[in-house]
This record gives sequence, C-alpha cells and structure tokens, in this order.
Amino acid sequence: MRIYRASISIIFLAIFSVAFTSCISTRKIPSGKYLLNSNKIILKDKVDWKKIKKNIENNNSLSSSLLLFAKQKPNKTTLGLFKLNLWVYNIFHTKKLKGLSYWMQSHIGEAPVIFDSMMLFYSSNLMEEYLHTKGYLDATVSGHYKINGRKASAYYDVHADTLYTIDTIEYVKGNQTVTSLMMESSKNTVIKVGSPLDFEKMEEERKRIKKDLQNRGLYRFSADEIYYVVDTPIINHGAHVSVHIDENDSSGVQQPYYIRHVFINQSYNPIVTDSIHAIDTIEYKNLKFISEKNVLNPRRLYRVVFITPGESYSIKKNDFTIHRISDLGTYKFISVQYQQVGKDSLDCNIRLTPFKVSSISPEIKAANIENNLGNSLSLTYLNRNLSKDATRLSFNAIGGVEFPVAKIDSLLFNASSSLSFSVPRVLFPVLYKKVSRYSEQRTNISFTTSALFQTGIYSLYNQNFSFGYDFREPVKELKRHQPGISLTYTRPIIQSDSFRARLNSDFLLKQTFSDQLITGCNYTFTYSNQDYEKLKNFFVMRTGFELAGGILWVLNDGSHLVKFSRDTTTNQALILNIPYSNFLRLEFDYKYYWQFSKYRNLVAHFFSGIGLPFSNSSVLPYIRQFSVGGPNDIRAWRIRSLGPGSSASSQSNGFYNQTGDIKLEGNLEYRFHIIGVLKGALFTDAGNIWMLKKNPENEGANFDAARFYTEIAIGAGAGLRLDFSYFIFRGDIAMPLRNPTLPETERWVFNKIDFANSLWRKNNLILNIAIGYPF
Repeated sequence: MRIYRASISIIFLAIFSVAFTSCISTRKIPSGKYLLNSNKIILKDKVDWKKIKKNIENNNSLSSSLLLFAKQKPNKTTLGLFKLNLWVYNIFHTKKLKGLSYWMQSHIGEAPVIFDSMMLFYSSNLMEEYLHTKGYLDATVSGHYKINGRKASAYYDVHADTLYTIDTIEYVKGNQTVTSLMMESSKNTVIKVGSPLDFEKMEEERKRIKKDLQNRGLYRFSADEIYYVVDTPIINHGAHVSVHIDENDSSGVQQPYYIRHVFINQSYNPIVTDSIHAIDTIEYKNLKFISEKNVLNPRRLYRVVFITPGESYSIKKNDFTIHRISDLGTYKFISVQYQQVGKDSLDCNIRLTPFKVSSISPEIKAANIENNLGNSLSLTYLNRNLSKDATRLSFNAIGGVEFPVAKIDSLLFNASSSLSFSVPRVLFPVLYKKVSRYSEQRTNISFTTSALFQTGIYSLYNQNFSFGYDFREPVKELKRHQPGISLTYTRPIIQSDSFRARLNSDFLLKQTFSDQLITGCNYTFTYSNQDYEKLKNFFVMRTGFELAGGILWVLNDGSHLVKFSRDTTTNQALILNIPYSNFLRLEFDYKYYWQFSKYRNLVAHFFSGIGLPFSNSSVLPYIRQFSVGGPNDIRAWRIRSLGPGSSASSQSNGFYNQTGDIKLEGNLEYRFHIIGVLKGALFTDAGNIWMLKKNPENEGANFDAARFYTEIAIGAGAGLRLDFSYFIFRGDIAMPLRNPTLPETERWVFNKIDFANSLWRKNNLILNIAIGYPF
C-alpha cells in the first residue's frame, strides 16, 4: 500500500510539473505567433525501413538523422518531459543587462523558438538532399504543420523510394605515377560493388586516397585532385562509378617529394623567430639539432622521430612523430613544418617548446561518502625529464582520515608514500628489439609503502615493488598491453581482543589477516574501438590476470628443487620466515556506450573476477580479495558492506570489511544533460561477491552454481554530475530493490519502500559522493 501511494504521488507530481511548465512555456510568445513544440518524421513508403536505417547511419535512426537538418529545432527538453531551460528563461526574463535574473536568463535559460512556416520548405529541401547523398536519388520530402493553442508542430512526410547501388567501379588512367599508386591503394577502398551509392562514403574514399598518396611521397596532393563521374541508368537503379585524377598538374601537386634535412629546435620560443643558421648545429644520425640547449639527449629524440632524410615524404610518419614526441610528456608545444627546396625536396623543421622540468603540487581532498566523512592531504613532486632522458620521476605522499558520522568510536587513518619512475622505452635490449618503434612504450618502476589504521581494531602495513611495461599499438583503436612483475609484503597487527577472538574462531578469515609475501607476474590488456572524430557507439574491454608465487611453487612443490622451511601451525612454506602466497586472480571488465546524441548516452557495464588460491594458500590475501558497495559499483549499499553471498554483513566500529573470492557486477546508467555543466543520471546496479570455500562460521557466503543467481543484489537510483571537462564531481543517491541477506521469499523489497518514513530513508537511501564517473 505504501509503495502504491508513493507511486501515485510521483506520477501526480510528474503530471503536474509537465502541465505547469507547459502553461508557462508560452508566456513570452507574441500575439499571433506560435511556439515550435516538436518536429516529427513520417515515413510514407511501404519498404524495409530497418534496411534503410542501416544504410543511413550505423548509430542513428533515419528519423533522428533527418531531424538534424531541420532549420528550426524545438527548445531542449529534460528527461524528455519538460523544457527546463525554456522554463528558466520565462521565469527570470528581464530587459536588464546585469544581475541574477539576467545571468540565469542568458547562461541557463533558452529563448522560445518561434515557429516559422517558411523554414519547413528549406528543411524539406535539406532532408531531400541528405537522402540523395545516401543513395535514395528519387526521394522526396514535404512539410506541413498543425496548430494546437499557442503551439505548432512540424511534420515531414518522407518518401525514400528506391535505393541506388554501385554496379561497377573504374579507375580512369591519368598521371602515370599517381594512377599506379592509386591502383595499389584501391584494395583498401571503402566503396565496394553492391554497396549503396553513398556520397558521404565516396567523399571518405577521396580522403583515404589522398592520405594514402601522401604516405607515398605526394606532399602537396589534395582530395580536390580526385573527382567522380557517376552514371545512373533508370532501368536497374545501378550506378557506374569512375574515379578520375585531375590531369592538369602545372603546379607539381602530383609529384613525389623527398626529405633533404630534418632540423630540430628543442628550445623554441614562439615569440622569437628562429633561424637555422643563427646557431651551430649538432648532427646525430642525420638529424640536425639547432637549439641553444638540448632539453633531451639527441639519442632519445632520434627514437621518436620517424621523418628521415633521403626518404620520401609520409604523412603517416609525420603524425607518428608528433604523437610520439607528445607522449614523452616533455614538450608543451610541438610543431612540424616543411619548406620546399628545389624541385622535389623538403626541409623539415621540428619546433619544440619544453614544459618546466619540475613541479610540486599539494592537494587537499574532502569527501562525504555514504555515512563516512573523510579528508586527505597529498603532496606530489614531479620531474618530467630526469637526466635529459624524458624519464618521469614522481614522489607522492598522502595522509588521510575517515570516520563514521553516526558512531565515532573508531577512526580510519591511512598514510602512503610512493616513488615511481616512468622511462619512455623498454629497458632490456632482449625485449627492446621485439617492440615496434611506432608503439607507445614505457617502462614503469615504483616503490610504495602504505599503512591503514583502524583505531582500536587493527593496523595493516604494505610494502610494494613493481616493474612493468606499457605498450600501445600504433593502430586507430586502443590496444594496450601491460605486462609486469611485483613483490608485496603485507603485515597486519591486531589490536582488538574482540576482533582477535573473531579471527581465532574463523580459520579462513584469520588467514586473510596474516603476514603475506606476494610475488608474481601480471598482465592487463585493454581494447577500445572508440572513434573520437565521430559520435558512434563504442565499447571498452579490459581483461587481465595475476599469478602469485608461480616460480616458488615450481621450485618447492612442482620440482622439489628447493626445500623451504614450514610454519609448524599452518604448515605453510616460508621465505625469510614469512608465508608466501599462491593464487591466480582473473578479471574481465566490459563497458558499452550507446551514443544517442552529444548530450545523451546509455552505458552498460559488466565486471567479473575470481581469485583461486592454491598450494601454499588456502585463501586470498585480504588486499587481493574483491568487495562491492560504495560509489563505484553497487551504490545502494555502503562500501564493503554487501556479501559475501546471502550472509549478513558485519560492522566493526562503524566500518564494513566484507570481501570475497568471486565478484559479479552489472550496471546500466542513462546519462543526460540538464543545464550548463549540470548533468543527470538514472541507474540500476546488480551484483555480489562470494567465497570459493564453504565456511561453517559464515553460512551462505560460498558460491553455489545452483543458487548464486538468487543472491544477486539489485539497487537503483539517480544522480547529478557537475561536468567541468577537466574533472567531474558526482553525487548519487540509491536504494536497494533486492536484498540477498533477507529470506529467499522476501528479497524483493518493493513493498517496503516508504519515502515518507524517516527511519526507512535513513536505512535505505544511500548517498555517494565521488570524483569522476563510476565506470
């Protein structure tokens, strides 16, 4: 009954809001004029519209693609319900040019769009032209409108008719050199026999040919040198496409060019005109350095400059050079320019303006996450160019505190410091030869020490050394490989008698809070097909593994080459009197983005992970276990408060420490623009964690294939984001919809929702505040 009343109240409020904003939206409309309420596409033909939509765009429907060409567009709506920006404009409308009302009207408000019937004609013509460019040469579009009170709705009747397709493609011979290169390039064509006569694709093909020819030395070649002749017989709606090259080449546009010299100025000042003759040059492997001082060792720059004297010009090598120099992180300004010398030669001038070498940056962070308050202070020293090698040295120190709001009888203190080196190459020659020069490559080395103190409960100390590589393949899609090795020593100190008693009664839990030496290798692969130049759907996939103690297992248990001492209590093998860990940890993370428009998208996220202890370990170390809850996964539960399985969470002095060996998580979030930098989101989260082994002390915590799906927790909520581009401040509020800790027949909690009850709100509405998106 409570949820029924709450639902009725919400629906009534939504209807009232829409009705109220609808009335006020026409308040500033002049007499005899109408507010443009909507644009609608009406598809008239009895054809396969799914096929037409596929031919129009991979990402947009036919209607949404055509509506982009409407000369007049209605005022923006929020959540598709009401025109919030128009409402703000009407409420704060003023003739003054200053003050709060003027600021709200001009920065947040949106003036009403007054309907103009003449625009229907222009819009229809633009839509027709668009359909023609997509291969619907006989398509027609006509517009009409309807008046309802003070509002007008525009309608566009679309007759797409027959789709023309490409029957044959012919490359007409012109300049012998260019024609030969173009024929070699034709195997990568984006226009193919049988495909629609899509003029946008044909323009894309012109650009592809231009880029391909520029990669083969034709420095001055442009897409304007290429044109098409299209013959479209009426009989079969097929098209003969012939590709031509302009035969008039009096200016040398169609000839190849070669690199004569490459000059590099590492201390370029845009205000001061440089001269290649003003300073003595230093030559290194055919590269001429003309700087007053060398910011980088010439040997380091040589590795990332792909423009070589004596070779033909290549725009691909030009772009790779800019990209790889930028990746060094040493220069804030990069310019590559060419100067023609002689008939077919070019001098390349690379001008570089360096960043300041070192910097110190303090940062204070404050947060209110769920029912915990926290703040931290960090200090970072960064050297961008250690030993003139583009090696980054970074030292970071952080200290922070977190405490529960409701019951302040225990605090969480954390402190850490790290020293890291990032070298822009592969350090070992054996591996160095196997990596392409075109790949972005770094070797990362770090030393970290950290301590976590929960006052009166425990202290957890960690020391870590890691060594790894970071490779990004030279392809349009993101392909990133991160292999590495690490050594971690973790040492807990138990301070609470009650917590010690709990550990003594739970052998598996005690093992997670024991001294551990974690040695192993790891690998992460990331792939994304995101195209930053186009608004289209894309995905990001990340997968990886960590194998701990593999070599030690081979030496001790596998081959018995080495005999380690053992703990008399647990029978664990020891190194330096410390147990070492054996486990395999696997992760898979996948995100898919549906890009509806620049301001709206839908994101689906899935994560799965499992840790498998073996040999010398019966459980995963605490710092390698999985947890759920909090601002970045299942937001309807507090951080580390959910699971494992259907077991009830235990709270220690205001803090939760629920962890598991298996994690499954799924999220769906709809993101939309509201006003200015303010954005909104509606989301649902689902998932849980489980232990691998059954524990009599913790019933329902283990993973069981026959019941795990009944233990999936589900939450939903809404959020606001302040998107400042360089960072995003996020606030989400969520509530549980399905609680796996309840009896199996009572886990859906819809019937318990009671927004009017303060106790229910306190126990079920969870506020999450964080920086950045959750996934």
